[in-house]
Amino acid sequence: MKSIYLKTEKSTADSIKSFLLQDDQEQVIFLLLSQSHEADKIFFEIKDVYFVPQKELNSSSYSVKLKDVAQAKIIKWAWDKGLSLAEIHSHPFSKKATSFSYSDIAGLKEFVPHVWWRLKNKPYLAMVFGLNDYDALAWLDNPTIPCQIEGILVEGTLLKPTNETTDSNYE
Repeated sequence: MKSIYLKTEKSTADSIKSFLLQDDQEQVIFLLLSQSHEADKIFFEIKDVYFVPQKELNSSSYSVKLKDVAQAKIIKWAWDKGLSLAEIHSHPFSKKATSFSYSDIAGLKEFVPHVWWRLKNKPYLAMVFGLNDYDALAWLDNPTIPCQIEGILVEGTLLKPTNETTDSNYE
């Protein structure tokens, strides 16, 4: 199995974390990613960031979902640039090891195959950030079977995910 990494600069990582944990509401960000390979490693590098404004989200007390118009805009953005897409959202209330919630998993099961089809089989990454850590999944070869990532490389420093959400509890 290939090891998967997300690469970014410290300033980008800091702005993402600051946006995600700005208050007690779930926040959402989308990333455009380029991809490179090195032996048995896959590196995704952040090329652009879209901080989703609250007006583009349908939020409830237990979930957040992108409005249809915003979804179409983000998919078109990735298509126009010819890049892969990643989503990040926050669980600002998470004090234990962060993981995707049941509603997150249900949303990914619906959204990832759609994006996969629209972007002609490009990989998709999803991450959820809590107060102290994060979890992450990637869909490389199949839009219904996720795999875990090794971590985020911030200027050479590896930040490892909790790996609380595995492909077995994604089923």
